[in-house]
Amino acid sequence: MCKLINVAGKCGLKINDEKTEYVIIGRRSREYQQGEFMEIDNYKFKRASHFKYLGSIITQDSDLKMEMDSRILVGNRCFFGLGSMFSSKILSTKLKIQLYMTLIRPVVLYGSETWTLRKVEEKRLAVFERKILRRIYGPCIDSDTREWRIRHNDELKNLFQKPDIISEINRRRLMWAGHAWRK
Repeated sequence: MCKLINVAGKCGLKINDEKTEYVIIGRRSREYQQGEFMEIDNYKFKRASHFKYLGSIITQDSDLKMEMDSRILVGNRCFFGLGSMFSSKILSTKLKIQLYMTLIRPVVLYGSETWTLRKVEEKRLAVFERKILRRIYGPCIDSDTREWRIRHNDELKNLFQKPDIISEINRRRLMWAGHAWRK
């Protein structure tokens, strides 16, 4: 940190200790609980548990829960912002799927190349996607009771005919791994 302060001073920059925070990242980050502040020279830096870097949330214990919450929240905002389009009878189902694939899904999958998903996160993303697909395809008439009902998961999968969101994440991770390996 002293090097950073010295180099910044040579360039004419001043460090604002009220705006500067630090995070210790790693599995053992809780062991380094020295206090809430770090003091170097005349500066006092506050410790943070997470920060946002290039749109992705990085936590001290590398947990994806906050990132998933953020991504699904932003996806929901896009979805409800386009709600009138998804409920429109004028637009075709094909166009609604295209809207989902080009406007909502990329927002949710931003930064997914580096995610290590557990079953909990996979389930949350699948539920999010099925919610949107149910809105796009709408209800159907049950052949037995002749009443309207929501579509079942297997019906949505048969209608969608595209890779689901988890498959897309796995594909992106493999592409990113190949890119990193070629470097």
